[in-house]
Amino acid sequence: MKHDTDAGTCERQRLAQGNVAAVERCSCGVIKLVMGPMTLRFDADALVDLQQTLSAALAELRGRTSAVPTPVFASMPRGQA
Repeated sequence: MKHDTDAGTCERQRLAQGNVAAVERCSCGVIKLVMGPMTLRFDADALVDLQQTLSAALAELRGRTSAVPTPVFASMPRGQA
């Protein structure tokens, strides 16, 4: 996975943003998950695998309702947090 932001050749496009993280795509094809000061880089297949893993974990947690706290921002309209 080649990614060269130091050379200034990659242009980023914000694909999505939430309260905790943002997802960006570079013109070189790298997809970045940005969480505060941490950035993880993925190719498309790895990002799909991460999404499936997180979805499975959330489904498992929902099956154990006492283990899943209610998200603070779940009932707030976007921009109100």
